[in-house]
Amino acid sequence: MIGSGLLVAIVLLIANASIFGRIKRDHIEDVDTQLLQSASLLSKSAELDFGHVVYEWKEAMHSASGPPVTGVFQFWDVNTKTSERSPELGPHDLPQFHGPLNQPVLKDIVLHDGVHARAVGLLHYPFLDQLAAGEQGPPVTEADPSSHPQILVCAREIESLEKHLRSVRQGLIYTTVATVIGIWIAIYVISSWTLRPINQLSSRLLKRSLGEEGTMTEIPEKLPSELTELATAFGTTLARVEAARSHERDFALHAAHELRTPVAGIHATLEQALHRPRHEDDLRERIGTALDITSGMRGTIGSLMRLARLRGGIEKINCEPVDVASVLQAMIERDSQNYSGITVETHFESGTTSTDEGLFRILTENLLDNAFRHSPPGSTISLCAKVADGRFLFETNNPHGDLRAEDAARLFRPFQRGEQANADSAGAGLGLPLAKEIATLLGGSLEMSIRGERVTFSVTLPLSQAGPP
Repeated sequence: MIGSGLLVAIVLLIANASIFGRIKRDHIEDVDTQLLQSASLLSKSAELDFGHVVYEWKEAMHSASGPPVTGVFQFWDVNTKTSERSPELGPHDLPQFHGPLNQPVLKDIVLHDGVHARAVGLLHYPFLDQLAAGEQGPPVTEADPSSHPQILVCAREIESLEKHLRSVRQGLIYTTVATVIGIWIAIYVISSWTLRPINQLSSRLLKRSLGEEGTMTEIPEKLPSELTELATAFGTTLARVEAARSHERDFALHAAHELRTPVAGIHATLEQALHRPRHEDDLRERIGTALDITSGMRGTIGSLMRLARLRGGIEKINCEPVDVASVLQAMIERDSQNYSGITVETHFESGTTSTDEGLFRILTENLLDNAFRHSPPGSTISLCAKVADGRFLFETNNPHGDLRAEDAARLFRPFQRGEQANADSAGAGLGLPLAKEIATLLGGSLEMSIRGERVTFSVTLPLSQAGPP
């Protein structure tokens, strides 16, 4: 705004200086024109008569009209060194100057009283009346005008003109200052009005970057069209950055969730091994159990790393034949040891399916763990794996506890659990979100439904990745 105001001020100063210069030149030209007219009339009023110069302007002084000249004037006879001046001069002389014969010269002078004036100096010959000279006989030498050269200086004060020009200049300065101030105010108001939607956009982007907003930044309606595409592109980029950060955060949470159980198993196994003296075979068995758990952890970590690479587009889904029944049966046997009193009913169609085994294991493990943890002792869990409607289907069915149908969308978000869950309850609310994300990566879906007292989690995968079992 300051730069624009200074630029406008400079332009106005140059323009007003040009205007003032033009006005001054026009007024000076008017004064010069009047002086030249007066000098022309006065030069013709000096008449040569029988060898003497007669100034007819003196006779006109006594007439009613007076000489049609402005200002003061003075004549000098070059030969006789005599001078005739207008009555306004009194005894004072004008500065004497002239140019070549009959070539007027204009310049600024100062009168005897210190008043500034504009003057014209002219060297000329007196006027000779040829008709009168012919009537009086043949011309004589004394009648030669060139023998009586005259110097005429005619002046006009310009104090009033200078005062007027000072007033004009002052008015132009005031106008320039007022215009610059007005323009600055207008620029400020327009800039504030124009930048308001930009400031709104900046505020929304800042809130979003601080985590106060998680949705796409709304573009203000009055945002200049030139900036709309830029704002949209910036918002899209920010959304991608947020998505990447969300994936990193989710990966860390999922990793912690998946490693918590095996780490607890290793700790419990080794603690039991050191609790009291044991036989070598017993120690070997327990160490073997810990090694089996660490082997599973290695596979889990590898699968999680693959999940992160899949999110980043670094790696693609690796489909291979998987014996679904064997994989699921091994998981059931392992989990059944930790949850006694729960009956498991399985309906697995024999055969293999083509899918990413590592991701498939994490998906089914989370669903099985969810089913066991939320089924009270004495209850029954039903598991089903089959091909239905041209797609591979895996379902877990168990008592729903406190779940309701409207909880479906909420439970698939991180850290969301049932209403009766508390700080001591098992699980962190990460298993189902991870399972749903893996199902999506595998090209399928994970849905929850409630019928009566039981809840069903259904995984559906395309046959292009999960062929018939």
